[in-house]
Formats: sequence, C-alpha cells, structure tokens
Amino acid sequence: MIPAMYEFTPADPTIKRPGHNSPITDKRTIIYIYIPVLAFVSLLVDMILGTNQIVGVFDLAAGIALNVLGLMWAKIDAAERRYELSPHFTLAVVLLGFLAIIYYLFKSRGFEKGLSATGLMVLYFVGLIFIIGIAAGLIAAVLVSAGLLPSSVLDQ
Repeated sequence: MIPAMYEFTPADPTIKRPGHNSPITDKRTIIYIYIPVLAFVSLLVDMILGTNQIVGVFDLAAGIALNVLGLMWAKIDAAERRYELSPHFTLAVVLLGFLAIIYYLFKSRGFEKGLSATGLMVLYFVGLIFIIGIAAGLIAAVLVSAGLLPSSVLDQ
C-alpha cells in the first residue's frame, strides 16, 4: 500500500498556534536585546572605570539612549494599537523617561490593563537589573582572576 501524499503548505505567520513561539518583532528586539545590552555595557563600564568624569558622560549617554529606546518602543506599540500619540510625547519621554512610558501605558490601555502592563514592566526591570548585576559581577571576577583588571574593581 502506498502512503498518502500530503500537500505541504507553509505556515501562516498571522495565526497563533499554542506551543509555537511568536516571531521576534521590533518591540521584542528593543525589550529583549537592545535594552539589556545597553544596561549590561553601562554597568560593566561603571565597574571597570570606577567614578570619574568619563563615566558620568557615558552614563548620561546611556540614559539618553535608554529613553530613545523607550520612545521607539512606544511609537511601535502605538502604531500596532492604532493609538495616536500626543505631539508632545517625544519631549515628555526625553524629559521624564519611564514616567512618560507609564503614562502612555495607562492612556493607551485603560486603567486595568495599564496597571497590569506597568506591573509587568516593573517586574521585568527588577529582574533585568538582578540578572545583569550578577552577570557583570561574574565577568568582572573572571577578568580580575585572569589578571586583566585590578582587584580593586571588585571592591566597588
């Protein structure tokens, strides 16, 4: 008996199937790649260089970059939700940072979903800070034990 032949049809990416991962989107790239890499590099630079004017300038640049990433995320999210951002939203994100993002979450989702999204954002950043702190500490310890950094780096 000859087995039945089945026609192969490529999967439709718009259909969500249980157990299948969603493709990485621009929003997810910002959240799961750009922000963690920026935070990790910033923390590692702070640990290695200590406290001086160069670190202050680097931290300022990292803070501005973090706000720009938050703005990019909000604009992509607003486009997906067909929500019109205020003309002053860009300025609000530059001046207020994450507070403007929290305002956006409540405004675009309503109180209940905005509160939930804000809670998830806080949990994400607390977890991110914890994981990045451990990773940066381990890398600094490895660099000190390899003799590439002075041991005073670990005293900070």
